[in-house]
Amino acid sequence: SYVMNNYWETNYKASQEGPVTFRYSMTAHPDFNPADAERFAIERSQPLIVLPSDKTIPSLSFLKLDSSDVLVTSMKPSKDGQAILLRLYNPGEKTESARLIWGWKKPASLYKSSPFEEKGQEILETLRIPAFGILTLRAENFK
Repeated sequence: SYVMNNYWETNYKASQEGPVTFRYSMTAHPDFNPADAERFAIERSQPLIVLPSDKTIPSLSFLKLDSSDVLVTSMKPSKDGQAILLRLYNPGEKTESARLIWGWKKPASLYKSSPFEEKGQEILETLRIPAFGILTLRAENFK
């Protein structure tokens, strides 16, 4: 593993001293699936944080995708507090289609968004995410 080996010796020593801990995760699979590999990596690098639940909130999922080949890589409130931004990623080599399945709250409107949270074209149909593509969405007016 060349995790800390500065092979090119440019501006740094060729090696770094001191005790260091590295953790590796491996899994077996019959055929390579880029979405499964990406999901495995995300599960290792962003573990779930367990918190006590509030019994007054239904235990339904907030959001699901109908495609296992597309991943939700982030979900956060918009800077203006008026929407939720979703980032979808297609790690595969071909364009994938996906539909969002909302749980206990549903947005009245859904738009494509720029990375700067600028509202774009309204989404009225199935999403199409290009190969190795990222799609940012802006969900507004939850009911």
